[in-house]
Amino acid sequence: MDQKELQTTLETTLKEVLPGVVEAQVDAKMDEKVSSLEKAISNLNASIKLGVDEEKTNLNEAKKTMWAFFKALAKCHNDAEVASVKATYLNEGTNSEGGYMVPEEFAREVFRVATNAWIVRKYARIIPMGTDTKNISTITNSIVAYWTDEAGAYTGSKPTVGNCQLVAYKITALVSATNELIEDNMTDQEIWSLMSELIGEKIAEFEDENVLVASSKFTALLADTNVNITNMGTGEEFANISYDDLIDVMRSVPMKFKKGTPRWFMSQDIVKYIEKLKDNEGQPILFSTRSIRDGQLENYLLWYPLEVVDVMPWDSTSGAEKAFVLFGDLKHWAFGDRRQLSLSAGYISGNWEKDIQSLKASERIAGHVIFPKAFGVLKTGVASA
Repeated sequence: MDQKELQTTLETTLKEVLPGVVEAQVDAKMDEKVSSLEKAISNLNASIKLGVDEEKTNLNEAKKTMWAFFKALAKCHNDAEVASVKATYLNEGTNSEGGYMVPEEFAREVFRVATNAWIVRKYARIIPMGTDTKNISTITNSIVAYWTDEAGAYTGSKPTVGNCQLVAYKITALVSATNELIEDNMTDQEIWSLMSELIGEKIAEFEDENVLVASSKFTALLADTNVNITNMGTGEEFANISYDDLIDVMRSVPMKFKKGTPRWFMSQDIVKYIEKLKDNEGQPILFSTRSIRDGQLENYLLWYPLEVVDVMPWDSTSGAEKAFVLFGDLKHWAFGDRRQLSLSAGYISGNWEKDIQSLKASERIAGHVIFPKAFGVLKTGVASA
């Protein structure tokens, strides 16, 4: 046999034999890799009730599909084949009974994110509620003392007792995602972390806006006509805010309501105007310092802390008689906690067959101002004639 014939024989042999050898080796290796998953699958089936018919969750069928998927990847088959096998596998473990409990770690993460973000919850008076409504008694005026002559009759007085009622309302958020997004594009932990941030931030923003700015359930502080209101001059808008306006707002709140820690609340858009204001000695009336507790930057305006809150009115909303700056101690706002943030996950009706899972978040809260005169609000002037 000459060299050319030998070469031809070798090429023919390799073409006929090599694919079978490679496939056998790949099968052996994949079986070896996947065998370690069998125990995990068994434990999973033992600890989690999938809620589907036994025929649809046949373990051998699931393993067979899994092996096919891994082997398709290992052999570099085309994307269409891989996608087809993967789609079959993703449908094997669908939970048709309506959900699974959110892991405990996820619930803690959501609450942590939301707590760090909430301005109102951070400073308001939190009042636990065991029922849908709760009455709070208030004393708006105390007793009166008098000069009395020797042997003279005492003059009687009594405090003015008021009442405010907390009524719980439900706040909800709903996020949905396809199985493909959850299983292909992100890990479970990444999905949970992302949803934690989204839900936490949105619930926080919703609460802040309803307590501070406007609400269909509460009387928000900027909309409360019983608070101390300071009006700017005719035709003056946000950009015309002055040092004197801020002094008037601060001094409109009686000293008896300033024994805690009253604060300023406004948006960053308003802060940019205040940063340019000077006192009578030419010194800025707003300054920042580092907290000795945690090193975070803290803002102070006219000796009181300043909270920059995104839900407060921005420059683009300026207009006549528009409330946009708040001063006061949120301890004088009653924040009723009927049920704290809770989470559940599953399938909305009609979404199981679409492989779309949903995450529900809800809480029940109430809110009411205890002492309206503990707050001062700045409003723009009436419109020019």
